[in-house]
Amino acid sequence: MITHTLKEMITCLRDVSDIAWGRYAFKNEMLKDKIPVERRDEMTRDAMICGEQWAQRMIMQTNTTDAQTMLESLGLELAEKDMDMLKMPRQLFAQYIPDKRVEIMTQPISLYSEMYEPEFPEPAQVRSLLIAHEMFHYIEELNKDEIYSRTEKVCLWKIFNFKWESTVRTVGEIAAMSFAKKLTGADYSPYMLDIILLYSYKADLAVRVFQRIMEISKEVDSE
Repeated sequence: MITHTLKEMITCLRDVSDIAWGRYAFKNEMLKDKIPVERRDEMTRDAMICGEQWAQRMIMQTNTTDAQTMLESLGLELAEKDMDMLKMPRQLFAQYIPDKRVEIMTQPISLYSEMYEPEFPEPAQVRSLLIAHEMFHYIEELNKDEIYSRTEKVCLWKIFNFKWESTVRTVGEIAAMSFAKKLTGADYSPYMLDIILLYSYKADLAVRVFQRIMEISKEVDSE
């Protein structure tokens, strides 16, 4: 049963802190048990700085803040896929296909556009956020030896002088969100798209995700 309107959720989500969004992102991190909560929060802050800095760097390099123009200037292909999202096994709005392709699922944006109201994030900006997010994954691959989202690692095991370290996927996701936010000038976290786009075709599930985020936000605010 739907217990919140999209307008109500958007109003609440605009007030969720960056740290709360970071903890929400880390909920699905495979390595989260290897990372204390305090360290996850630190990674969130550093990943956000990383995303902002690389957005500014790419703006200067390409002389544009338009996500699609920047993508094209980098030689990436943009493809739009019209798929029935109800048949998809997982939530997917866009994806980066190595090594030079970004795909956007058109149905969620189209359905969201039909529900759009002036107080909502603009559909055109939502589309740009998706493009920018996936473009960041191409940028971090090109700069994997210096970009924080790839150089930050956690130790999985250590025996004597031998150790095995791994990058943290969530760090890259948070950095990509920060990159997209800075590039597009959005005044809300791009993580909000997890709810507003999902709501367009799975409203009950979107409400459950919203409630989970609000619980996390309440915990963070109480600390």
